[in-house]
Amino acid sequence: MKSHRANTPQRMRTLELFGASLGPTPIYRKLQDEYQDPVSLKTVKNWLADFRRPGKEGEERNPEEAKFLISLKPFTWGDIGQHEIPWEASEFIARLMVENVDSMKGTHHRSLLRIQVLWLWRFSLLAPTLPISRLLKMSGHIIIEQLRAVLNGEPMDFDDIYWWLAYEPWKNLEKHKVYEAAIDGRSRIPRYDETLRAEREFEFGRVIGSKILHDYEGDGGEVRN
Repeated sequence: MKSHRANTPQRMRTLELFGASLGPTPIYRKLQDEYQDPVSLKTVKNWLADFRRPGKEGEERNPEEAKFLISLKPFTWGDIGQHEIPWEASEFIARLMVENVDSMKGTHHRSLLRIQVLWLWRFSLLAPTLPISRLLKMSGHIIIEQLRAVLNGEPMDFDDIYWWLAYEPWKNLEKHKVYEAAIDGRSRIPRYDETLRAEREFEFGRVIGSKILHDYEGDGGEVRN
């Protein structure tokens, strides 16, 4: 049997893919593609069961996993006023939820997560005129940034999105030109590009395991807090 230390990168990769709503078999196939010595499908299923299982009283769970998993709970109306989601966001959330359901007509809609609802509302404050349908396209970025922040102990990095929202290049050609000029000029504003973000997020998923393992070994087999 492999040691827990050897399995740690794959467990964290599984946690990330779980956050992206993948099931056990797709996760297992990705681990097969990304690791030379992948864990078994049974192990993946056990991990997913552990992620879904609420912690028992007096039982300690990895605090990094616990924080991430709480934020991964599907959003419900009862979450308003909790989890940093204020009642002031309720009107926006109502429109967001309707758009999310309507955008999935003919299929079973995927519930938004607490962390996604929170950050999409924050993005809407920067750009109130941005269509909610465009905001929904950003929901996938949020999970990866949350995982990155929890594991690296760094703030979530949405600078490229913030600048894109601030310049409003989607409104008209003139605003788009101003945005492009700001990116190409001395200001060095980071470009928001959905494809580039997706590529960076995938690469993060591949390398984060090696970082965790390095931390493990550096501390004599204990993950750093």
